[in-house]
Amino acid sequence: MTVRGEDALGAALEWRAGGREVALVTVIRAWDSAPCPVGSLMAVDQGGVRVGSVSAGLIEEVVVERALEAMADGESRLLGHTVTDARAKEAGLACGGGIELFLQPVGPLDGQPDLLERLVRAQAEQRAVAFVTDLVMGLQSLVFESVVHGGFGLDEPALAMVRDLLAIGQSAVIEPTEDSRLFVHVFVPRLRDSTGADALA
Repeated sequence: MTVRGEDALGAALEWRAGGREVALVTVIRAWDSAPCPVGSLMAVDQGGVRVGSVSAGLIEEVVVERALEAMADGESRLLGHTVTDARAKEAGLACGGGIELFLQPVGPLDGQPDLLERLVRAQAEQRAVAFVTDLVMGLQSLVFESVVHGGFGLDEPALAMVRDLLAIGQSAVIEPTEDSRLFVHVFVPRLRDSTGADALA
């Protein structure tokens, strides 16, 4: 079963509301015949329960272990994985490839609307939004067409790059300066058919 990113985000929000610790895992880069595309999400709770997939089952157990470590020490981290041609064929892929993951523990709810809540709400309202993560500092911001919410400031050149990606609906790692590396995770409204059900783009 394919689990959409909003399902992982919704699970993370629900778990936090119930007082559970949570980590979010995101595919920020993928190359060659990668098992999951850029932007794939997985939520992991303190008991190792997971929703979503970032490697089509190839390294989920390892990723869960790293996510639990991130929850334990409160530190975000990067994780890279390469799939050999032989392993790829076993998994039904044409050839080998690789992914880079960003693992981030999500702090407890403090009674105020936070970025995760805003992101889930934006998806429910069918609004396009970019979830921008500073991969060095771990800070995040939400960028809409005309407003920005978040924990770090984006200068005009960086904001222009983010909005260019938002306009074309593409997620990517960008490096506005030599010292900065940002992951721009773009969420666009899902197409609906005449019955209101999700339709393929």
